[in-house]
Amino acid sequence: MIIKTSVSAAFANLSPHQIVPRLADDGIYIVSESTFYRVLKAEKLTAHRGLSKPRVVERPMAYEATKPNQIYSWDITYLQSSVRGQFYYLYLFLDLFSRKIVGWSVHENQDMELSSILLTDICKKEKISKHQIVVHADNGGPMKGATMLAKSFTQFFHRIKMLKKF
Repeated sequence: MIIKTSVSAAFANLSPHQIVPRLADDGIYIVSESTFYRVLKAEKLTAHRGLSKPRVVERPMAYEATKPNQIYSWDITYLQSSVRGQFYYLYLFLDLFSRKIVGWSVHENQDMELSSILLTDICKKEKISKHQIVVHADNGGPMKGATMLAKSFTQFFHRIKMLKKF
């Protein structure tokens, strides 16, 4: 009775969470919602009922460094000062292939402008050509894609290929 009800035209597009109350409105009680789910799961009828589409999860693009100066990873780290509650911020860029620290600086505040200046200096020092580097960052507040792209690297994008990976 449960399977026959769930595949009927009236309920084919609905989940047990929706079917049970609709049946109750009509004064019909077959089984509880949890039993409905359990039976449908056993019959493999719970996944993507009716018009629903399966969830599509796209994996982020994977990069592999085969030589130095292809992929940099960067982060901002808090450094405690001698004054309680005051911190310094270490900006650090690391070459993923060689694990070499290609650049770093310490500042009293977090500012995308500072990281942009540091990255420009690193590119000059390392003699990096246009379209040579991918910069990876985590999801930290100052490094979020929209903020980072809109505020600090707009001019830099014209000179160097930058990709944001999450």
